[in-house]
Amino acid sequence: MESHKKPTGLTIYQEAILELQKNQDLKYKAFNQKLISTHYKMIGVRIPILSKMAKKIGKTSPYAYLEEVKYSSHEEILLTGLVIAELKEETLAYPYFREYLNHIDNWATCDTFCSHYHIIKKHLSLYYSRIETLVKDENPYIVRVGIVLLLNYYLNNEYINQVISLLSSIKTSNYYVKMALAWISCEIYIHYPNKKILKTLTSDIEIEKMTIRKLLDSHRVSFIEKEKIKNLAEY
Repeated sequence: MESHKKPTGLTIYQEAILELQKNQDLKYKAFNQKLISTHYKMIGVRIPILSKMAKKIGKTSPYAYLEEVKYSSHEEILLTGLVIAELKEETLAYPYFREYLNHIDNWATCDTFCSHYHIIKKHLSLYYSRIETLVKDENPYIVRVGIVLLLNYYLNNEYINQVISLLSSIKTSNYYVKMALAWISCEIYIHYPNKKILKTLTSDIEIEKMTIRKLLDSHRVSFIEKEKIKNLAEY
């Protein structure tokens, strides 16, 4: 049983909140506020600092922290996602994973969490079935989580056909979901050019154009290939 109290008399969660305030960077906060739209207050703490804090919490008392978390700021939510990503036992991590999704309200929180939740690598089949449910959710950010998890962990020979089929089933009017679809479509186009991913998503012209713009901006696409891509849509 983890002790919630630290030698300082504060809980590990209370210490974390103080640490967030201590590491506030007002210039970074102002920069982030221009890029990220969130309903939560923003403190202004850089990701490397949050990652370091999460690793420390993960090595000491992650469950004590998670039992007390309040989801009171953008940075606290980012930190909490990174702490969840530090958990080693999938059966214990999943309830926190599922609850966490309800507090994601912007692309940055979504993408940061997804890129760090490496426990999926050991449970690909289990999480693929869960992702199939996520991409049908009414909350667009939960849908985006599903897409970004596919992007991070399932673009491989074993899953690529299933991924493309699942992507083609997603219908959305949400900008951030469309951007995620364009992002993963760009990656599939680069790594699996024979899959004709653009034709798969032609029912949504906006996503197709977003994908093409990403491909034209990519340094991983040759000049000759970009000339071919330009002919696929009008600008």
